[in-house]
Amino acid sequence: MRSVPLAIGWEMLRRGSWGWITAALLANALPAILFTLLRHEGLDLPDEPSTIIMYAVMVQLNLFAFGAAVAATLAPMSRLYAYPISTSSLVGWHILLGMTAVTLEMAASIAALNAIFNLGWRPLGPALFAGATFGAFQASLWLTEKSGWIAVAFAVAVLPLCLWFKSRIGPLFGPPNHYWTEVTFGDAATLATVSLGAYSVGVFGVSRNRCGSLPYSIGLLAWLQRIFEFGPERRLALRDPVHAQLWFEWRTKGIAIPAIVGMGLFIGVGMWLLARGSGNALFEGFVGGGALLAIAGAMGGFVHGIVGRTDSDMQIGQFLATRPLTNTQLAGTILKTTAQSVFLGWVIWVLAFSIVYAILLSLRVRLSTTLPEPLGWWYIPVALLGAWTTAGVTLALALTGRQHLVVGFVFGGTILSVGATCFAKMLLSPQAQDYFAQGVAAFSGIAFVLGTSAALVAARRRELITGPTLFRLTVAWGALCALTVWFWFPSSPERLAFYVLIVGLLALSVAPLATAPLALAWNRTR
Repeated sequence: MRSVPLAIGWEMLRRGSWGWITAALLANALPAILFTLLRHEGLDLPDEPSTIIMYAVMVQLNLFAFGAAVAATLAPMSRLYAYPISTSSLVGWHILLGMTAVTLEMAASIAALNAIFNLGWRPLGPALFAGATFGAFQASLWLTEKSGWIAVAFAVAVLPLCLWFKSRIGPLFGPPNHYWTEVTFGDAATLATVSLGAYSVGVFGVSRNRCGSLPYSIGLLAWLQRIFEFGPERRLALRDPVHAQLWFEWRTKGIAIPAIVGMGLFIGVGMWLLARGSGNALFEGFVGGGALLAIAGAMGGFVHGIVGRTDSDMQIGQFLATRPLTNTQLAGTILKTTAQSVFLGWVIWVLAFSIVYAILLSLRVRLSTTLPEPLGWWYIPVALLGAWTTAGVTLALALTGRQHLVVGFVFGGTILSVGATCFAKMLLSPQAQDYFAQGVAAFSGIAFVLGTSAALVAARRRELITGPTLFRLTVAWGALCALTVWFWFPSSPERLAFYVLIVGLLALSVAPLATAPLALAWNRTR
């Protein structure tokens, strides 16, 4: 390469090609499905109030989905610290190329939706907003790299810009009522100022990191680590390599899921305060947060499953692969750390939920939102089980060390979901749609059960799990199924089909004890 910009641009395209394509498709799948269904109902899309709301949601969803893929491609910046290039040039070209990629993708997405659904959206404003917001987001990551302040920096950088975008399409504290059709000089000046500020903050943050300065600390993460850690800092001898690896796993990754949950609570409560929401809206948000724990678990599972030399390398490194641990022992330390992290994240949500519920009761707020039926308060432990299940699935995927497998799973799952939804809504009658949904639920449940059974048998044959462990897993799965029947007996064919799906999902909750060592053995033997 004859110049630094060409080298950085070529590396971005080489590293992020499939990830960018997947992120763009995922970001546009939801609006494409909804617009397809609305058009199938014969509605005039450009004049529909729901289309204006989808406009606001689509722009921000697309921005964060594709922006996260671009940010992952740019990371870690430390790989270039030893190169003979100034920090200002390094930051400038990275942030410029990243902003350009996000801007062009936003414009292309809006142009594609306009061509397919004749929406009449103007791409200039959202595209410029996406580029500037990505710059602010990336600068906040560089400034607070490996720091507990990352959630605060992200909120300070992104939330005001999202509210500013909201003011372009309607009242600040109200539903959007029009499209962003004209970019004024004030809009352009605001976005340009944000971009220049992001560059300045990025240079400052990368300069600190490049010099080896310690990350900013709020003391919370260190306090949590002191509570849950064991090892030389507490003058306790590590008895064997297993305990040493367990200590290392918790030190490096244990706070991942609690940090994700804490960031979600901070952003959610902040948006509620800015929107001046009601007590019912706050309670409803915390109830929905229990379901969102599954997303936090999925994200944390990927973090815990990466055992490479860097945070973005899934292939196990020689330093870890040559440690005096069997695949079962090494997988066990990863599973224990993930379980502790999931539990701690769940405890944070439960405590925050309990405090909010107690405050609302003391203020005599009449709650119109209830916990999902028929679970009631059992919804709280079910949220923990859901978070563990999604964490276990993504953990096993990441432990395989095959990036193409992870991308194919995400991409293939998205394509199948979108295709099945469009097929059912557009080609089937309402009654046939019900039969189709029941068939998909039953098929998925059976597939999950068979897949889990195959993994357990394979792990037992390869002596990655013992006979007593296999027996305990089977008993635990049976107990969960019996408890489900007690709460929700399948008294009709419709319930029976979805009960099969629940049984399959419960099988996935015990599968990680077999899939994790199997995946690690595949990753370790290359």
